[in-house]
Amino acid sequence: MASPESSTSPPRFWPRVARALRLDPSLYDELEADATGFAQATSVVLVAGLARGVYGLEAEGAVGVVGSLIGAVIIWFAAAAVLSAVGVRWVHGTTDFGEMLRTLGFAAAPLWLLAAGGLVTGPAHLAIGIAAHAWAVAASVVAVRQALDTDTARAFATFGLAIGVGAGLLLLLGALVASCVGA
Repeated sequence: MASPESSTSPPRFWPRVARALRLDPSLYDELEADATGFAQATSVVLVAGLARGVYGLEAEGAVGVVGSLIGAVIIWFAAAAVLSAVGVRWVHGTTDFGEMLRTLGFAAAPLWLLAAGGLVTGPAHLAIGIAAHAWAVAASVVAVRQALDTDTARAFATFGLAIGVGAGLLLLLGALVASCVGA
């Protein structure tokens, strides 16, 4: 009789989420090599987007939930693209877009905590938001480090450079839109 975790079955989702929450580097190595992990990573990102929507429900309503879901996917893809490009070209890591997508997707798991923040107000709401985002940043650093097959300092450098590239692209886009609207 085959075991439930046989080598031919896909890795189970919930144990992977637990490992992401523990910042387990071996999970990100596993995801890097598992081209079938995209669906699971997408699920993590969508739940994180939903949790973000619940977190802001009082201020943003149902439209905020939908916007958070869409925003989560857009940010996930954009971050993976920029971090992959910066990490390979400037930090000399080794990865591809798919590997970065899968690892960053699971690094969003700590953002699920935001749903609990939607149930409280005041300082507790803010504390949960800060904790969830700090945890997600830490998970993202581990994910990028493992995806790029590099060290923690280079992973942080990749983030710094990627933020600069992203900000530059946003400024360029803003100038382009302003020139089109002003014309």
